[in-house]
Amino acid sequence: MYGIVTDRTGKGTVYRIRADLPRKSPKVYGDNGIPLGSWYPFQICALFWGAHGARMGGIAGSVATGAWSIVVAGTYEDLDTDDGNTLYYSGSNSHDNTNPRQAATPSQGTKALHASYRTRNPVRVLRSGGSFNSRHQNPHLPSCGLRYDGLYRVVGYRQRLNKKGGLYDQFKLERLEGQTPLSELERNFPTTEQ
Repeated sequence: MYGIVTDRTGKGTVYRIRADLPRKSPKVYGDNGIPLGSWYPFQICALFWGAHGARMGGIAGSVATGAWSIVVAGTYEDLDTDDGNTLYYSGSNSHDNTNPRQAATPSQGTKALHASYRTRNPVRVLRSGGSFNSRHQNPHLPSCGLRYDGLYRVVGYRQRLNKKGGLYDQFKLERLEGQTPLSELERNFPTTEQ
């Protein structure tokens, strides 16, 4: 929680980044100096340390040069498929569209993933866990918090239909070779101390 301030209000706890401390920019392709298996209790912590470029969103990046990072969670299990070394990841607003002939207007994040396909820039993948149901449906998620699982490349995309019959963009990402095996990261992180 270094670099994060917690404020208690009548509506609960609010987390914010301390303005008086330097933080690492997430606007970098590659590992950004982040060791594999790095773990963060909240997404705002990943933002402070430069692992992910958005406080809330699952996709962070540039519409011109590609996504820097994405967060895989159990939220979109009906749209995403996580096979560990291969991911099928849906663009933003994929649940909402009802038009079977035209995908939802692409968000900045969806545009960034399209750019990643064109530029071939690597994407940092973090997985977010917490709920039993999410982990039950996706065994690759951590038990809690967010874990950095390495670099992936967008190798393709396709359009699919959601449960409402609406078209959406789904991206195929493959984990780059030469990294610590994902099974080892899953077994060792988060630690009991974390």
